[in-house]
Amino acid sequence: MNSELSQINRDMIKLQDRFKRIKIVNDQITNWSKRVYNKVGMLTEDQMFQEEPIYLTKMFESIHAIVDRELTAMKNRA
Repeated sequence: MNSELSQINRDMIKLQDRFKRIKIVNDQITNWSKRVYNKVGMLTEDQMFQEEPIYLTKMFESIHAIVDRELTAMKNRA
């Protein structure tokens, strides 16, 4: 029973370490996304950039929509 408990404790420590690393990467991606979102927001007056996003997916959707729209406009002008 002691060996089982020891193994479970080792597994828990591994999972906690993995969680910490995942959280660090998630924070880095979120911070990068906010910076890009704010920079794109400064270049456009689109309403979707007037509020601070809460969700990472919303930031990427907004950035994608603006980039897609701008690229389509550039393609049509050429």
